[in-house]
Amino acid sequence: MDAEPPRIIQPSDTASVAVHSPDFAPPATPQRTLELGVAGFLMSGGPAGGYIGVSPFLTHDFGHGVLVRPSLLLGQAASGPVHSDMAAARVDTCARLDGAYATGSGMQLDLCGGLDAGFAVVQAGTVAGTPANSVGLPYLAIGPSVDLRAEIGRLAVTLRAAGGVSVARDGFTDVTGTPVEASPWALRVELGFSWDVGSGGDGATDPAQYEAKR
Repeated sequence: MDAEPPRIIQPSDTASVAVHSPDFAPPATPQRTLELGVAGFLMSGGPAGGYIGVSPFLTHDFGHGVLVRPSLLLGQAASGPVHSDMAAARVDTCARLDGAYATGSGMQLDLCGGLDAGFAVVQAGTVAGTPANSVGLPYLAIGPSVDLRAEIGRLAVTLRAAGGVSVARDGFTDVTGTPVEASPWALRVELGFSWDVGSGGDGATDPAQYEAKR
């Protein structure tokens, strides 16, 4: 008696369609086009010396690694006899160097250049280093900045350093008659947190996540 030929199992048409149909292609990775955040900063070389404060900011990504980062600086004198409040705005244009990872995880490096513009008010005092009358001082500085970012889902944590040359260096005369001049250099360190508000989708950014949702 002849042996029965082996049975050949063919994949079903439904399975074939599920595997090869373009309707089942994984969704594109969402892009972070807009982030809102806030940072704390410590600054040296301000209009009246060192300042500490907060910096709300916005980051808009135009794609191809190009983004802009407008921000505000709201601070007060960090220490010493001088009492001063400062307000300024900064706009950076940046080139973003992405790592080999999906959006929402990993590290990034932003190389930027920008301009600070604002003013400070130095309160009157009675000790050396303070003016006899309150004075307003302009603040204008231009220079580079570097951001090191860590993305965790929609949250990003950024360590930022910004430096520049002070263009406006108006000083004042203190109560003892001694001229007080602003530093020619400005340096600021920031630690910020931002939230992605511009990307679409439900956060599935890799095939494993996509298959789990199916």
